Amino acid sequence: MSTEHLVSLDKVVGKRFTYIGFPLKKKRKKIVERARRNAEEIGGSFSETENLREAVEGAHVIYMRNHTTLSFGEIGAHAEHAIIEKYKDWTCNQSLMDLAAGDSIFMHCLPVDRGHEVTNDVIDGPHSAVYDEAENRLHVQKAVLSLVMS
Repeated sequence: MSTEHLVSLDKVVGKRFTYIGFPLKKKRKKIVERARRNAEEIGGSFSETENLREAVEGAHVIYMRNHTTLSFGEIGAHAEHAIIEKYKDWTCNQSLMDLAAGDSIFMHCLPVDRGHEVTNDVIDGPHSAVYDEAENRLHVQKAVLSLVMS
């Protein structure tokens, strides 16, 4: 799931939505504006931060994505590697999950870079919902194929 899709879901998923990462590019300004409007409609909030620990504290859902800009071809390898280096400590581990709500879940759209994006104890642990998420995606894909092929 792309960042754009995630920030547009705040109206559906809850009252507090925090985007954690490098600032969304200016060309995504409309997406951020829509996310803020959605949050206002349900009496919630949308925020951006680069402070991972602050954003995860008390969170109910941690949806981790890769540490790249998703604009690799646009900014060049050198700039991309600089961003990866800056966020190299952004691995979701148990100490980070301990900051989240007790009933929190960890999600990732898979495939995941184990040890880089998330540690084994989190992705294989009791808070992980990655395989349920993958199973749900499989059923949706089958439904789409059925619709297209009939």
